[in-house]
Amino acid sequence: MSRQDHRPGRRVTSHVGQTIVAAASEDISGGVIAQLDNFVQYTVYVESEGAIEIEILFSPDEGEHFVGLAEGPIIFTDASRTILEMNINATHIQFIGDTSALVSIWIRGIY
Repeated sequence: MSRQDHRPGRRVTSHVGQTIVAAASEDISGGVIAQLDNFVQYTVYVESEGAIEIEILFSPDEGEHFVGLAEGPIIFTDASRTILEMNINATHIQFIGDTSALVSIWIRGIY
């Protein structure tokens, strides 16, 4: 029986990033807006505590105008979570829920 060396994985640190909390277990039916800080790419983590449709809108001009995704809203039929990879060039992102179900949203961006 041979012994194999165990080397812990190393963390890749070539990209600097930031995590933004857009909502922390809250009602987003009135909408929440987060600034994207010139991210090259970003991942959106969404966790819903109940049934809700969430529209995601993007602003290319510092929040003056917002445009929605052609794919339509994210639909949760019950408590659930999803992860979305984004490469949309925008200065701000807005989330609007169609119910008062509580939602948490984290955005992890890479510069």
